[in-house]
Amino acid sequence: MDIGKRLGREQLIRLLKELDARAGSAVHLIIGGGAAGILAHGLTRQTMDIDILCGTPPVSALHEKIVRLAEKHGLPETWINDGAKGYARYLPEDFTQRLTPLEINLKYLHVQILSKIDLFIMKLAAFRPEDIEDIRLLEPARDKLPIVMKAIEKISLFDQKAAMRMDMYLKEKGYV
Repeated sequence: MDIGKRLGREQLIRLLKELDARAGSAVHLIIGGGAAGILAHGLTRQTMDIDILCGTPPVSALHEKIVRLAEKHGLPETWINDGAKGYARYLPEDFTQRLTPLEINLKYLHVQILSKIDLFIMKLAAFRPEDIEDIRLLEPARDKLPIVMKAIEKISLFDQKAAMRMDMYLKEKGYV
């Protein structure tokens, strides 16, 4: 059963269930990136990977299991990776209070997904071509804007270019 290189919601869930069956002990994962949008926030596109912001134990501890699943399904070994963990500092300090649990009946994996507003912040900070449509679809309700503005203030302390781009986008779209 070759899942293919592009992963939709069903394929992501199937892979997480297979990883769960192989885990053998408790694993906590926080998912960000496109997979978060697909699994919890209504994005209907596909992705090539699952970005883990944080894992306990670290994703590297699951490497052998991840590689076996990659081989089984014709995926790259990085189909699940923690490359996004370096961007966690772009998130508001209280982002963990807004995590959404992924309710798919897993035994060992405890999977949480970035909230819609926090995923919006990360996508807006990255602002890669592939993020533009996600940003449009994830745009926040006005009552969530204080979270975004606080994040921009924090980001301006270490990445002024990203903070300025985020602020300009919000102004261009009429949010501020």
